[in-house]
Amino acid sequence: MMNRSDLTKYAEENHLPFAQVFGWYVMGLFLVLLRKNHFLEQMWLVTPSALDPSKDCHVLEEGLRFYYTEDERITKSDGFVPGCEMKSDFRERLLMKLQMDAREMKLPLEIKSIGAKERVEVHYDGMYVPLKFQIQKAQRGIFPIEDELEFFGCKERKISILRYPSEEAAADHVDVIMEKLELLNEMEEYLSLYELVSTTPMSGRDVSEAVGRRLCQSGRSAKRKTYELWASYSNSPFLRKKWKVLLRRHHMKSPTWEEVHSQLSLFIKPVWETLEKEDIFFGDWMPQLGRYLD
Repeated sequence: MMNRSDLTKYAEENHLPFAQVFGWYVMGLFLVLLRKNHFLEQMWLVTPSALDPSKDCHVLEEGLRFYYTEDERITKSDGFVPGCEMKSDFRERLLMKLQMDAREMKLPLEIKSIGAKERVEVHYDGMYVPLKFQIQKAQRGIFPIEDELEFFGCKERKISILRYPSEEAAADHVDVIMEKLELLNEMEEYLSLYELVSTTPMSGRDVSEAVGRRLCQSGRSAKRKTYELWASYSNSPFLRKKWKVLLRRHHMKSPTWEEVHSQLSLFIKPVWETLEKEDIFFGDWMPQLGRYLD
């Protein structure tokens, strides 16, 4: 494992901010610890897409977000083990277990909950970083993707994970955006979806079905008026201003609000129209083309 001097050297050699390298390294350690105690086998990673310290800080700020799956074979008498029931104190108990495992591995790591439901204080080798650590119960009928992440802090070390499907993640964002419309407080939904559609090939049919499930669960439907209202936001001074605020917060200069809305229109419109017609959507999203390919 790397210490402060190792991380400093890595940051200097790769011309990266130390805080950025340190943050990604700590997230990697969390995954190593979760693998050690086997809880990672029951958790689907939503973010990050890679343990890459060269990624922008705003991706790092998303922290670690998981969906957790219970195992019906696990009973109360088995105790706090992978697959056990996810009770209200699950996250706190898991953090305590991670701390104990870190001590067993003789890692200079201290984990403290700071009261907020999703943030923890992490101290490592005399350094400190706040980290988002979120866990939700997984829905039935969704199947994770097997993947591997390369942990930059350890040569030839890869971490096997179960990843939340990109189509489901995209549907989560689309659902929030189309439900909240102009009342959406966090423009992060737009940023996350924009980055996803800009980099990730997806099955249009799977996206359509996933959005449809969310609409059904909330008692809504894909109405033409809803999409037309959202489409009009491409020239919204209010949302343009909110987008600029988000860019400044993340020290980003691009993309513009118009670019984001235009790209997301190409992604959302065919899905929404298919759901409105109660049809089946065929086509794969190709990020390099910025459109669906039949």
